[in-house]
Amino acid sequence: MRTAIIIHGTYGNPDENWFPWLKTELEKIGYQVYAPIFPTPENQNLEAWLKVIGDLHNNIGAKTIFIGHSVGASFILSILESLDLPVRAAFFSFRFFGFIG
Repeated sequence: MRTAIIIHGTYGNPDENWFPWLKTELEKIGYQVYAPIFPTPENQNLEAWLKVIGDLHNNIGAKTIFIGHSVGASFILSILESLDLPVRAAFFSFRFFGFIG
């Protein structure tokens, strides 16, 4: 089965921004979509987030796509680094407000 995992950023949750819209659109084309909630900002650390994603480990495979927003994008890199199998794609979304300097 094709799966998609949407990962929010710091201070975020799966019910904000464009996440619900994307989940609906992916489900329309046959994806099983997971949008877990991660601890933030309290207990926001790699170990705590890996524990949450660990519950989905059996759903990750060659037909999986990851979509990450903000720190969720960086977290996806940690996930991919630890996998012993390929995934279909990973998409990263960042919001930049400008540069100081």
